[in-house]
Amino acid sequence: MPSRIRTIHSRLRQDEYVGPNRCLPCTAVNLVIAGGVAGAFAVVTVSLGVTAFVVAVLAIYFRGYLVPGTPTLTQRYFPEQVLVLFGKQPTATDGAGATQTAAVGPSDETDEPAQQLVGAGVVEPCADVDDLCLAPSFRETWWRRIERFRDNERAKEQLAATIRVDPAALSFEEKSAGFVVGYQGDRIAQWSSKGAFLADLAADPTLGEWVSGWSELPDHARTEHLVRLRAMLERCPACDEQLEENVETMSSCCGSDIQSISLDCPECGSLFTGTDR
Repeated sequence: MPSRIRTIHSRLRQDEYVGPNRCLPCTAVNLVIAGGVAGAFAVVTVSLGVTAFVVAVLAIYFRGYLVPGTPTLTQRYFPEQVLVLFGKQPTATDGAGATQTAAVGPSDETDEPAQQLVGAGVVEPCADVDDLCLAPSFRETWWRRIERFRDNERAKEQLAATIRVDPAALSFEEKSAGFVVGYQGDRIAQWSSKGAFLADLAADPTLGEWVSGWSELPDHARTEHLVRLRAMLERCPACDEQLEENVETMSSCCGSDIQSISLDCPECGSLFTGTDR
């Protein structure tokens, strides 16, 4: 995607209501409304109806909804029974005014990817909090590789071996949009930052040593493991500085609160969130 088009895309996109935060039932309702509006315009001319529908779909794609105020209206006026049918969780407010999520259905679902990492000795229960932390032996091996791959030539050799290409044809470039990997002049991959790239590049062979059948796992499963490990970083792979955790709470259009947790490095600006492609 050309940089100019990507810039326009990011300006139009309303992240709090699209992507993983999109309310699919709300989107469906808005698409039905878009079809009705397009049908009304089509009475005048078919081309006008088609144009109206395309514009409406683009609005829903970028903003998550078509009718202004949909997120507020659905959260405020939809009955809880409707929200539950939508697969959303009704919210309750405690005495201090903080919004809590009321449990709907079973809450003890097994996190299979996490259990796989626990079974492989990659992560283990934290000593001081009810959470999972990196196992010391895995963390040390991972971090030694991260330090080695800070050298671009070694990083290219590792990446070339992984994707089976000539390392001399690879290129690295840090841009405002992220860390870009090129091959023979064409972009082949992009990470949110150099730090995220180094973390993934070093984690892949390390997980191959710990997790049985790692190379046979589907791409989406391997990506999920890599993203999980990034979230457990304490120091920045790019500059070794302490990372900061930022928590942002957003209300979805269907009544539930969504927490977005991000890591970033205040020293070198490395980000560890977003969708890598």
